Amino acid sequence: MARSKLFQIICLLLTVAVVSGTLLISPGKVSGESAYSSSQDVENAVLEVINQKRSSAHREILIESDPLTEVARIRSMDMAKRGYFSHRSPEGMTAFDIMQSMNIVYMKASENLWLGSIEIANAQVIVDSWMRSRRHKKIILKKGFTKAGVGVVDCEGNRIVTIVLTN
Repeated sequence: MARSKLFQIICLLLTVAVVSGTLLISPGKVSGESAYSSSQDVENAVLEVINQKRSSAHREILIESDPLTEVARIRSMDMAKRGYFSHRSPEGMTAFDIMQSMNIVYMKASENLWLGSIEIANAQVIVDSWMRSRRHKKIILKKGFTKAGVGVVDCEGNRIVTIVLTN
């Protein structure tokens, strides 16, 4: 139980830091004055390409959710800032822990991650990469998902992308 409480506190602190803009980034580590402003176009484009794939598969389109976008941005920023790439932070925290700390209610949820060179990392390449993976494709096309948030952070020549999907 104590570990769960610790996750909630860490999630809450990360959320407050990102939302308030106080999460400090080492100079040169993450591009742009705000890691989010320079990547918002890519976030929107990723969701647009995913919705094209979902529409072609006769699935309902995903609506962008501000809270889920914040979760995705928190995850991408944390990986960029602390130099890891995983569905779990070094402390074991997940997107689902963050959603719980933000009181985001859902019946089902999933997270896809992508890491690659900024030089090739446009929305089409990112989504096509997920679609070549049976597991990631299944998540993208899963029936019942209606909301999504995408977080993109550019760091040291790489792009980290997180998408969180819920019902």
